[in-house]
Amino acid sequence: MNILFLGGNRFFGKKLLKKISKEKKYKIFIINRGNRKIDIDILKKLNVRLIKCDRKDETKLRRKLKNLKFDIIFDNCAYHLNDIKILINLIYKNCNPTYIFSSTVMSYLNIYLKKKRLDENDWFKAKSTKNMIKIYKTGELKYAKNKRKIENFLIKNKKIKYIILRIHNVIGKFDFSNKTLKLFNTNFDQLKNYNFKGEDLLQFTYDEDLVKILSKFFNKEQSHSDIYNICNDPIKVKHFLRKKDKLLKNKIMNINDKKFPFPRNVIMANHKIKKKLNFKFTPTNEIIYRISKSSEFK
Repeated sequence: MNILFLGGNRFFGKKLLKKISKEKKYKIFIINRGNRKIDIDILKKLNVRLIKCDRKDETKLRRKLKNLKFDIIFDNCAYHLNDIKILINLIYKNCNPTYIFSSTVMSYLNIYLKKKRLDENDWFKAKSTKNMIKIYKTGELKYAKNKRKIENFLIKNKKIKYIILRIHNVIGKFDFSNKTLKLFNTNFDQLKNYNFKGEDLLQFTYDEDLVKILSKFFNKEQSHSDIYNICNDPIKVKHFLRKKDKLLKNKIMNINDKKFPFPRNVIMANHKIKKKLNFKFTPTNEIIYRISKSSEFK
């Protein structure tokens, strides 16, 4: 099975690449600009074939992809619609792979939601992301709109078999965005500055769960296109803080930030991924335990 991988340099993308590269049945190709020597060395160790190219360079990419056929495209770094249009124009002439696209929880939120659990179908009812500015900064609003444009393109293109993964905020021991570090270095007094209440809900995606889910998709024969929410079960803010503070024993840093790294009460349903993949998410208490025990907090 030939897999084209985009976005394997950091965080869960890197973890996923390491995991699937151990499977002998996969022949993995990764598009990477190869600007960092360390990345190239890692790819050689993983026995992954590097296609050294900027994905936006259509002329060079056409030459690099010539005569290559793929069964799966995993796209973890498409931020603009043209990013995938270039790929699709080049690849789908010779083959018809399943396109796995990592989207975001932000792609459809158009109101400040209060304790409403979003189901997959709820996303289709939302009209736009015009009011997301109430939750996110302008840059993140643009990011969400671009992801939504890509989703629309895939959904409307009848020739493409797609899997769209709407992923909640990803946390893990080595989060390059520092969201996890900020989350675990928050106390209730700080949360009051963001108008948080103890009964408010937090939800996120544990990177270890995400890698396992993605691995299942590579092994699962896809008969049709589909959309999935990926997120662990929500937890009340007061319960999260109580568990975290007990484990960390108040050894937390004071991190000043104008914006809390996670939205509150933005809750997605995850029953579809549980049922269709027979997947059991890591209990939230266990996630807090694992991350709290990592070297970042010692």
